[in-house]
Amino acid sequence: VGNVLANYALAYKATGGIYLIGSVSVGLGEYWAEHTDFNKAFLRRGTEDHAPWLEAVTNKIPIYLSTDPNIGAAGALELAKQA
Repeated sequence: VGNVLANYALAYKATGGIYLIGSVSVGLGEYWAEHTDFNKAFLRRGTEDHAPWLEAVTNKIPIYLSTDPNIGAAGALELAKQA
């Protein structure tokens, strides 16, 4: 998952960060952090021979985990209030 998110972050220039939201992220976020190489897979881009500068780019992209399972509904409500 870390590798895939890093690819998306680089493709979409997500310099503001990656936001993991929803009930699945809440349930898996702690597991990914403690029992997998999620962070290492996210940060490690390129090799010594190919694009080593990518790691410097991904190191600057923050990863946020929202523990609010209703954040999507809250965001939709805020947008509805503005309309």
